[in-house]
Amino acid sequence: MKTNIERFFDEKAPTWDQSAEKDLARISDLLDSLPLARGMKVLDVACGTGIITPLLANKTGEKTKGIDISSEMIKVAKQKYNQNNQLEFECEDFLSFKETGYDFIIIFNAYPHFLEPKKVCLSLANAIKPNGYFAILHDISRKTLHQCHSHCQNISRELETPEKEAAVFEDDFKILRSEESDSHYLILGQKK
Repeated sequence: MKTNIERFFDEKAPTWDQSAEKDLARISDLLDSLPLARGMKVLDVACGTGIITPLLANKTGEKTKGIDISSEMIKVAKQKYNQNNQLEFECEDFLSFKETGYDFIIIFNAYPHFLEPKKVCLSLANAIKPNGYFAILHDISRKTLHQCHSHCQNISRELETPEKEAAVFEDDFKILRSEESDSHYLILGQKK
C-alpha cells in the first residue's frame, strides 16, 4: 500500500516539470559550490523527474543514479532521459536503500518530505564511503519553502535552521557548511 507521500507525488508527476520549473543555470551555480568532482559516484535522492540528475552527471563525468519513492516520477524521468546512458533511475525508498560506496549523495528540494531525519542520517552513513559527502540543498529560502508546503502538512515538515537540522548528522558527519539565504538552504557534511 502506498504512503501519502507516494500518492501525492505520483499524482503530481505528469505535470511536475511545468509546475517545478527551475533556473538550471542558478542550480548549476549552487552545485558548483559543492565538492563535486570528476569521477565521483553520485546518488540523487528524491530525484523526482530528474531535474538535476543530468547536471550531476555532467559535473562528475560518471553515470549518476537517481532514486525516488514515487513510481510515477521515476517513469517520467526514464521517459525524459531514455537516450542518456549516463543516467539511471529507480523507484526506491532511500530509508531502505542498500547500495554503498557513494562519494556524494544529494537531496535536492526534498528534505522536508523526510519526516524522520535520524533515519535519513543512518541511510546516508550506510551509503556514503569514508570521506564522502552529502548535501541537503534547496534553491529557495526556508520561508518560501514553508509557504510552498503550507498545504501539505501530512507529507512534509517545517525545516528548522540549517544549524539545528545539521545537529542530527554530527555523530557520523563533519558539518562543513550549514547556511541559508533568500535564495537557498544548504547543509553539507563529510563522513567521518
